[in-house]
Amino acid sequence: SSNGQILEMDCQGNLSVFKSNVGSGPHGLEVVGNQIFACSGSRLKAYDLTTGEETLNINLNASFANGITHKGDNIFVSDFSASKIFRYNIQSNQFNVYVNNFPTTPNGIFYDNIQDRLLVLSWQNNAPIYEINMADSSYSIIKETSLGYCDGIAMDNNGDFYVSAWSNNAIHKFSSDFSGNPTNVLNGMSNPA
Repeated sequence: SSNGQILEMDCQGNLSVFKSNVGSGPHGLEVVGNQIFACSGSRLKAYDLTTGEETLNINLNASFANGITHKGDNIFVSDFSASKIFRYNIQSNQFNVYVNNFPTTPNGIFYDNIQDRLLVLSWQNNAPIYEINMADSSYSIIKETSLGYCDGIAMDNNGDFYVSAWSNNAIHKFSSDFSGNPTNVLNGMSNPA
């Protein structure tokens, strides 16, 4: 939540505070093993899911760490303000700039384990969706869209993708190969992430 808390919801739908005083945001969250990683300002933080104890607090020197995903022991974080993608390795406790000078403002980021690629959303009008090649961190546009200010991205069990857009406060479904036009699956949202 915007007041520095990570919230959790149980199976009955009861909401409670998992962790307070996380710092800025927190923004993107990603569960890896028994930890939850959180973007917080310039930092990447992690907390043990059982105890809530902080297990990581590292300064990425990001301007605005926002989106987050992972492949194995590598955590990828989009830097919304500096147009970068960071990579942090859990085992080595080291990080680097994975992509520098991204051509748009990167927002939502997702690791597609089927195609072994990162998908990155853009924060702009007519926001393209990018894919990043995991072998060499090169990027290209995989889909031009008429959506604006895309924020969150997820994949279902069929390999289809769901993208939230602030321009029409809706969630859109894209086919697994991004062919054709997306389907609007949920309207009436408020700045969906």
